[in-house]
Amino acid sequence: MNSTTIDQLIESVTAEATSPPAIRDQLRAIQKIQSWLDAKKVTATRRLIELHRVDASIIPEVEYAQATHASPRDALRSATRVGIADAFPAIEKSLREGGATIEHVDVLAAVTQRLSTLQLESFARFGDELAELAAAQPPNTFRKSSAALLRRLTTPTDETELLEHQRRSAFLRHWIDSRTGMWCLQGEFDPETGARLEARIQASLERIFCTPSVDGSSIQDDFTSTVARQNHRRAQAFAANECESTRGGSSATVDQRTRPELVVVIDQQTLNSARHSKTRLSVNNGATLPVATVQRLACDATISPVIFNDDLPIDVGRRYRTATQKQINALRALYESCAGPDCDVRYDYCEPHHIDHWEYGGSTDVNNLLPLCLRHHRYLHEGGWKVSLDETRRAAFILPDGTEIVVPPKVPWAST
Repeated sequence: MNSTTIDQLIESVTAEATSPPAIRDQLRAIQKIQSWLDAKKVTATRRLIELHRVDASIIPEVEYAQATHASPRDALRSATRVGIADAFPAIEKSLREGGATIEHVDVLAAVTQRLSTLQLESFARFGDELAELAAAQPPNTFRKSSAALLRRLTTPTDETELLEHQRRSAFLRHWIDSRTGMWCLQGEFDPETGARLEARIQASLERIFCTPSVDGSSIQDDFTSTVARQNHRRAQAFAANECESTRGGSSATVDQRTRPELVVVIDQQTLNSARHSKTRLSVNNGATLPVATVQRLACDATISPVIFNDDLPIDVGRRYRTATQKQINALRALYESCAGPDCDVRYDYCEPHHIDHWEYGGSTDVNNLLPLCLRHHRYLHEGGWKVSLDETRRAAFILPDGTEIVVPPKVPWAST
C-alpha cells in the first residue's frame, strides 16, 4: 500500500460509524493498517539483524524490546517473523498490502519450526499459494490448510518410510501453566508407540476405575460432564502408570540412574516442622508444592545439604573450569531462573557463567558464577554486554550503549 492508500484508510477510521456495516468497514480498514504497520516492524527488525552481522554489540531482540516495550518472548518472535518473511516473500507482500495478518506469519512459523533447511526451501515454493490462502482464511483455518499442504510435501507414500518419518517427528514438551500452576504435557508419537501407550493407559483405567474395591464399590467422582470425567480419569491413569513403572517394585532393586529426580530447595526448619516467616521452598520445574507433600517426598529421597560456609567447600578456584555438582546445587538454591533481566527461563535450562572470565584468570567459585540462559549467555560473550555482582548477589548488566540494568536477587533468601 502506498501513502495515499494509508491516508485514505486512516481517514475512513476516524469518521464516526453509526451502523453495523459502517463499523465493519472501519474494522476492515483498521486491520489493513495494522497489517501494514506489522510489515514495517518486520522490515525494521530485518535491518537490526543486518546491523548485528556487522556489529555484534547490536542485539536485535534487545533493541526491539526496548523500543516497543515488548516482552523477551515477543522480541524473539520478531526475529522469527523476519525468517518467515525471508522464506516466503509473497506472505510479506500480502502482509504489507493488508491481505495477510501477523497471525498468519506466526502460523507459518509454528507449522515450519521443525523443518530442515532443505524442507523449508521446498515448502517455500508454495509461497504464492500460501499467500492466497492467508488472504482468504482466518489464522485457525490457515493453520490447517498450510499443515495439510506441508504434509503432502513431506510425508512419504511408502508405509515403512512413513512410519520411520513419524518416529523421527515424535516430540514431547512440558511446562508449568503460569495461570493455573498445573504441570502440562504435550506431544506427538508414531502410531505404533501411540498404540502401546494407549493400551497401557487403558489398562490402568480399567484397573483403577472398573475394579471394585474391597467393600464392593467403585471409585466415584463428581464430574457432571462425561468428557471432563473421561479426561480426568485418563490423566489419573497416565500418572499412575508412569509412577508405577519408575518404581519397578522394591526400591532396593531400582537402578538409581533411572529413578526420577525432583529437586526441591527447602530450609531445615520448614522441612522439620511447617512454614514460617522465612520459609525457603522452591521446586526445580517451577511447580508449587505444599510443605506436607515435600515432607512426604523427603521420606524416600536423598537429601543433599547446601551450606554456605566452610563446612562444605564449594569453591574450587582454578582447579576446574566448569562448575562442580555442589556448585550447581548451590546456585540452584539461589536462583529459580536465569539471572538475566526480565528472563524467566528455568534454572535447569541455564549455564553457569564466569563473571570474571576463566580465560582471564577468573575462578570457578560460586561468587563468580551466574546462571544464564543461552540468549543472555550469548549477549555477554558475543554481544558486548558486561556484568558485575555485588556481595548481595545483585547483578548489574551494562549494555553496549552504556545502559545499566540492575537485577536484584530473584529469590528472597539469595542476599541473606
